Amino acid sequence: MHRERFLSDRGSYGEKVSALIEEGLAVPEWGYKKALAHQKLFRDEMAMHAGEVDAILAPAVPAAAPYGVESTGDPRFNIPWTNAGFPVITLPGGLSVGGLPLGIQLVGAPGTDLHLLRVALRVEESLEWGRRIAPAA
Repeated sequence: MHRERFLSDRGSYGEKVSALIEEGLAVPEWGYKKALAHQKLFRDEMAMHAGEVDAILAPAVPAAAPYGVESTGDPRFNIPWTNAGFPVITLPGGLSVGGLPLGIQLVGAPGTDLHLLRVALRVEESLEWGRRIAPAA
């Protein structure tokens, strides 16, 4: 999607986005086709299971939120769902020992966005996150 514009005007892209585009442009056609086949296999298999439950509950990231604003954290637990086109919502699930937020994610079957939002509201109410006080360090 960005190939022509990127090749003619790299300066209009930030450093991180440029690195991602360059990585994508380096993928050979056979590698891209293999990735699409894997994506379809994952999506089909997970859609079959996701349809059996209201939502899948999983950690959002492998650690607490990072300090500062340079990053939102490690996305590796979100990538499979985003790549497969599943709706995902992340909620605060508690605090780390250092007082930083720990995220949980709820994953729904494709096309169940509104239902997933309703489930997320019930989970958020059950966790009573707004009433929690940070633990003493």
